[in-house]
Amino acid sequence: MVSLPKRWADRVSVTNGTNVGITIRPDGTLIITPDISSPSPSKKQLDVTGKHGEP
Repeated sequence: MVSLPKRWADRVSVTNGTNVGITIRPDGTLIITPDISSPSPSKKQLDVTGKHGEP
């Protein structure tokens, strides 16, 4: 489960339960897109247990 900024979600019509695209860049950052271009997206689990953001 991921929380997204409400303004962005409203602007791109993402609501609770909407599938989104997630791309992992080489530097580890994530790109979240409101559209999934592939007809049958695969599901992956991202474990962020114990991870903290930059201060």
